[in-house]
Formats: sequence, structure tokens, C-alpha cells
Amino acid sequence: MLILPKPVDNEFVLGFIGRITHVNLEGSCFKIVRALVAHFNLGMEVTSLRPHYYQAERHIQALALASDKSVDEFLFCHFNFPAERRTPRVAAKWLDRQMCRKNGREYPERKRPYLCRECIPQQVQEFDFPFWHRHHQLPGLYWCPVHKTALLAFDHWLAEDALIPVAALASVRTPATAADFDKYPVLQSFCELMIGSLRRPLWMSVTRIEDCLRRRAIELGLRPDGGDVATVPNDSPFLSDLAFAECPAWWLEEAFGLQRTTVGKGRLALNRVLSGGGRAPPMSYALAIALLFSPRERADILNKSSHLLE
Repeated sequence: MLILPKPVDNEFVLGFIGRITHVNLEGSCFKIVRALVAHFNLGMEVTSLRPHYYQAERHIQALALASDKSVDEFLFCHFNFPAERRTPRVAAKWLDRQMCRKNGREYPERKRPYLCRECIPQQVQEFDFPFWHRHHQLPGLYWCPVHKTALLAFDHWLAEDALIPVAALASVRTPATAADFDKYPVLQSFCELMIGSLRRPLWMSVTRIEDCLRRRAIELGLRPDGGDVATVPNDSPFLSDLAFAECPAWWLEEAFGLQRTTVGKGRLALNRVLSGGGRAPPMSYALAIALLFSPRERADILNKSSHLLE
């Protein structure tokens, strides 16, 4: 008989699966999820003749039932896909690939799990166990938004020693330091925007946000990529130049793949947020907003954008 612990608020889905696996003394996360499918009588496992999504969908349904939540609620509360511009279908297929330990170009992700050393004892005190917090797994976040400390990293997800987050087992050094978080206010703003986008995805109102970003960039004398450059001199700086002035270079390279360069700047994902069409990754919009607007202005833009979704 399966033991079914319930997820806590903001427990990341892979960590929840790991915890179920751990309490049932099962070495394979994939096996435990298939056992959940059978436990809830959700139908036969997929064969090679059936669409791959059938299996992924059944896994999500089983996990939602184990957590006493609807599928939509489970996806919204324990995945990061709202902030990463993924549909529920893509999120389900991504989860299946993670459990199979496969990678796919169409499912970009952080390649290792992160935790906050200071969160662990607080979680144990409140819940009697530590868990993987989904905020710590958001792309670009290398600091705990609560404690402002650099996150610790592991080699990869779902290894036997990473099912339960234990700070002493962290095996990957990152260049993040608490000093960076204090020194660069843009990093704090970026973290707040990424966490906020779990509830109100930036990409759902991307057209309005792009318009606001473009107008502000021109006001500041930045070169709008791919648009009407007649409004500013051709030698004007790009948004990426401003990023290097306001953020640590290692973070821009690690999180965004940005490097200081004098050629091809117009093709950089960060600069594409000014060109329209919603072509840039969601985290690029978060950084652009953090770079160009004050906290009060950011709140105004996001509040006005949210009205478009109502």
C-alpha cells in the first residue's frame, strides 16, 4: 500500500515526487509515479503505438490526485511553467523527460536543483521535513529571495542523494554571493518579478509590456533593437550594455548566455524585448523591466497589464 504525503505550498514537483519515492522506499521516481497511476486506476500505461503525451498526462493526473488537488491547481502551485512560458502540455512532457533523465532542446531548464541553507532548518521546524522550494528553481535566481543568501547547488535532479534536500550534500560551487545581491539592486527586482510571474505571467500581456519597454528605452537613449532606430543615434548603447553596467557579468553569462561583445548585439535575446513580437524568453522581460523602471513604475505597468487578462 502506497504512502501518500501531501505537498506543501510551493514545493517543487520534482521534489514532491522525490519525497513520495523516499517514504515508499522506492529507488525509482518513474516507478513510483507509474504505481500512482495504477493506484488511482487511471488506465493502462502508454505503449509505443500511443501518443507520448498520454503517458505524461496520466502521470500529472496521478500526482494531482495524490496531492488532493485538481490538475490545474497542481500545475499552477508546484510547477514553474507559468513563469517560463510553458503550456500544461509542455509542462507534462517536461516532467516525463525529467523522470526518465532525458534532455530535450525544446524543454530548456536549469540543469541542477538549488536550495537555501537557511530555509532548511525553518522548513524542518514548520513541517518536520525539508523540501525543494520552487522559487529556488526559477531560471536566473541564484539567491534565496527570503534570506538574500546564495543558493547551494547539486549535480542533478533525482539522484539518490538529492531526493531529500540536505545542505551538506551540495556539490556544485556557484559564483553567487550575498554581496552581489546587496550590491546590485536589479538582481533583487529581477527575483521579485520572476516570483510574481508565477501568479501573473509576464508573457500573457507581453505586447503592452514591450510597448512600455520600448518607449522607456528611447527616453533613456538606448537603441531599440529591430525597430525604428531613427529616434536615437546609431552608436547608442543597447539594453544589454545597460545590463552589464547594472548586473554582475558572471550572472548575465550564466543565466542569459550574455557576453560582452561589440558585434551581433541586435540578435541577443535580451535586446529582442524591444523589437516586438514576443520573441524573447520571459526572463528577459523580467530583467528589462528591472533595468528600466523604478519599483513604483513596475507596479503600475504590471497592474495595468493585468487588467488586459480580466
